[in-house]
Amino acid sequence: MDSAPPVVVLGSTGTIGASLCSYLGRDGIPFLAVPRSRCDLLDAQATRQLVRDLPPGCTVVFTAVINRWKDDSFQALAGNLAMVENFAEPAQGRIRSLIYLSSVDVYGRSPALPIHEGTRPEPESYYAIAKYAAERLLLRALAPHCPVTLLRLPGVYGKDGGERSILGSFLKKVLYGEPITVLGDGSVLRDFVFVDDVCDLILRLARAPRPGTLNVATGTSLPLLEVLATLGRVLGKQPILQFAPPSGASAGDLVFDVAGLGIAFPDWTATPLAAGSAILAGRIRS
Repeated sequence: MDSAPPVVVLGSTGTIGASLCSYLGRDGIPFLAVPRSRCDLLDAQATRQLVRDLPPGCTVVFTAVINRWKDDSFQALAGNLAMVENFAEPAQGRIRSLIYLSSVDVYGRSPALPIHEGTRPEPESYYAIAKYAAERLLLRALAPHCPVTLLRLPGVYGKDGGERSILGSFLKKVLYGEPITVLGDGSVLRDFVFVDDVCDLILRLARAPRPGTLNVATGTSLPLLEVLATLGRVLGKQPILQFAPPSGASAGDLVFDVAGLGIAFPDWTATPLAAGSAILAGRIRS
């Protein structure tokens, strides 16, 4: 396989950004990690200077975000869009390609199933609105100059240490015998993607840019109770569950048609939940 161009990771301390840097390092791919401490993308002047200093012919992976678990407010929305806007205009004509990590939250809480790339976005939370608006801003500013790939992600888990995903939180609670609160009856369907699989896709896109939008999912959605039972089997422990009424903000089922992903990458395979959870358990224990 041909060597990849330099990869710049904006937001290199998050679940995917940190995992991607580790992944690229293991494969010997040249990369530049850009955490907030190196460049605050909210600072337009600093971001412009960063773009001037980028390695020639690089692919940029935009993972930087004010995440919803930290802040889902109008101010966070404005900050997320400011980071994108500060980067996009100076980057015109200066990068080989861009990969933006978006979210399936753009489809809203109760989209028509199965979800595919043509499903109409109906973002509801500030975070989801910011993600969808960022997609449009990047396409407007950069698509005329370079390939722009939008990866819409569901729950991603498996970071090397410091795991903060929903599934990682569940796994830790099962591991340490802590109760897990299940809203409703636990029948809601979810699709969780192992972070190494996302990193593999990003590396493929760095080597051979492919413009467009892709939903990144395994294509196998499981009821939440079955997800928790799988974690229990992996750890050899019985999850401690407590049930509560669903909240008005609870999202509905997530079921994905992954035909587009299969056409784009016919030899890409998703790590099964049990296998990925076992790897994550080992990472947490270490």
